[in-house]
Amino acid sequence: SGVNFYRIKSINTNGRIQYTAVVKVAGNVIKEMISVYPNPVTGREISIAFENKKAGAYSLSLINAAGQTIQHSAVNISSSYEVNKFKLAENIPAGSYKIVIVSPDGKREVYSLIVK
Repeated sequence: SGVNFYRIKSINTNGRIQYTAVVKVAGNVIKEMISVYPNPVTGREISIAFENKKAGAYSLSLINAAGQTIQHSAVNISSSYEVNKFKLAENIPAGSYKIVIVSPDGKREVYSLIVK
């Protein structure tokens, strides 16, 4: 947490020591992230982990190579780390897909997915 200062020390082959300029790095950066796994999908279930994302209703859509939405779901996120399961319909064939996740504020995130 807080602010840290770093520099790199290098020693070349003849023993000469050099230092880079000092840089300031702010700590405690909270990264928002969505993880979609496993990829490739070998069962009929996808895990979607929401980390430090805004609470609220998220829309999940599975899109085929033709751009058609073939499955849709919604999840409600209420904590800073939450894993939700997205069960694939039995009639979804193996292939390449996109999963589109839309946040409560309308931001779209798209992830590539392979179903085996």
